[in-house]
Amino acid sequence: MDDDNMMLDSPMEFLSGLADAEGAEEGGYCLGQSILDAGDHYACHCSCGSWDVRTGTREEGLRLARLHTADS
Repeated sequence: MDDDNMMLDSPMEFLSGLADAEGAEEGGYCLGQSILDAGDHYACHCSCGSWDVRTGTREEGLRLARLHTADS
């Protein structure tokens, strides 16, 4: 198993990695996306700061996140 796989990071390790990434303090980079259950919808956000959407399902949020990062 690859111990350097970001998918194995804890949430705190993931967020720390985003904060430590080169250029993160300036923003504008698609370093990470979140799809969060907000009760009646899913709130979707990207670290670039220019992508915030609401969706009805988690799957739709993931689809839109993939489209967003493909365009970046």
